[in-house]
Amino acid sequence: MDKEEEKRKSLKIVAAVLVIVGLLILLGVTIGTCVKDSNKDEDQEILRITLDINPSLEINVKGDKVESIKALNEDAKKVLDKELKGETLEEALKWVLDRSVDLDYIDRDQAVILVMADGKYDQEELERCIRNPITERDIPVEIVVVKETTKEDEDFAKENNITVAKAHYINELVNERGVNASDYVNKSIREIKETKDTGNTCEEGYKLEGSLCVKETGREAAKKGKVCPAGYMEYNGKCYEEAPIEETGNYKCSEGKLSGDKCVIERSSNAIPAKYSCSKGTAKTRYEAGLTNKNDGDANDVVCVDTSSATHPVSPCELNDGTEWTKSGGKCYWHRAGLLPNGCPGKVKVNGECWDDASNVLICKGARDGKQYSSRSEYCEGTVKYTKPTVSEYKCNGNAKLSGTKCITTESVAAEKERACKTGYKLVNNDRCINESNVKELEEGYVCGKDNSRLEGDTCILFETKEAIKS
Repeated sequence: MDKEEEKRKSLKIVAAVLVIVGLLILLGVTIGTCVKDSNKDEDQEILRITLDINPSLEINVKGDKVESIKALNEDAKKVLDKELKGETLEEALKWVLDRSVDLDYIDRDQAVILVMADGKYDQEELERCIRNPITERDIPVEIVVVKETTKEDEDFAKENNITVAKAHYINELVNERGVNASDYVNKSIREIKETKDTGNTCEEGYKLEGSLCVKETGREAAKKGKVCPAGYMEYNGKCYEEAPIEETGNYKCSEGKLSGDKCVIERSSNAIPAKYSCSKGTAKTRYEAGLTNKNDGDANDVVCVDTSSATHPVSPCELNDGTEWTKSGGKCYWHRAGLLPNGCPGKVKVNGECWDDASNVLICKGARDGKQYSSRSEYCEGTVKYTKPTVSEYKCNGNAKLSGTKCITTESVAAEKERACKTGYKLVNNDRCINESNVKELEEGYVCGKDNSRLEGDTCILFETKEAIKS
């Protein structure tokens, strides 16, 4: 081949490369950068990016080069085991995200990443640089972008040594679900998002996975056995291509009625009696009526007290019911006894007989139980009638609304996002989707023989589960 022919061939190759590059630019494909060309001036201000998975990092970028990268928690320190200063932002993000997958900070069935950037940047390009390293590992990814924060977010971030973006995301959860913010400081962004979407949450030490709380209890070596290829799951003895459930964009309520993206829940409870009426007598508490002690459980129960035919106690000398009595010197005496040789010990001698002084005794007519009273204003036992009152008016506490004899409270909570399998896939086990038209045979690999275990590489992760708590 002569030199002219070689020259023509080289020019054709260069031209072809230029055409390909031009097409990539026209299609919006950026090569090797996460920021626009206009952001690459030497005088360009520093772009600060915070990234939260559970590892939390702060990356300072000038142009497209990393000026500095800082670990904001212990998990991030494990990820940053390489010097990344001077690397392009795309190279640095790829390293960070790859390491997060390798160290199991990113779940292999779903990644959720929170990002906030302070400065000029191209959001689509930044998201591309975050998404690509994860999707290359066949992991679905969702990127949550925080654009604005508040003074409250900044204060909460400082108090708990977290990013302002994560503080903002937690405060959003508090407003939507009414949870305790401090419970979510150490949780991953994926867990926070699941609680935002479903209302499910877990106690400390457990990780939220759908409707279950999972806690690792140990690890052991896996055994050789028959398994499904990567990307497939075993179902009824066969391997089917699998995919995670996807959000449909619609909402649903497990309780209450759907209103936009909220569930309106009405709860009913018995109203509190506020006023009573009696056909006869007056409404009083059992304590006020003298039927119980102040601290007894039924002290505040209400009864109708009817004294219209009740009688009062009198002196024994005023009775005409056969009670034996006598008067002497304007005093009343009762309980006569014969005179003894030694006189009337313990009694009073009246007209040659022994009597008890009844000057301060008050009893009721016909009473034979020996009960005495201390005041004429008291009622004789058994002469007061007690009946059950009728409630004439009800009330409710707080913001509850009265409806007849019921108190109605209304609560608005965030609705759950509906999830479904994409077209061509079938839902199994309530949490996975399989493609029944794409089937493969089991192959040699590693397996875990115990229940409540999952395979990671050649290791079985043992765990315990409990039902998630509804917030």
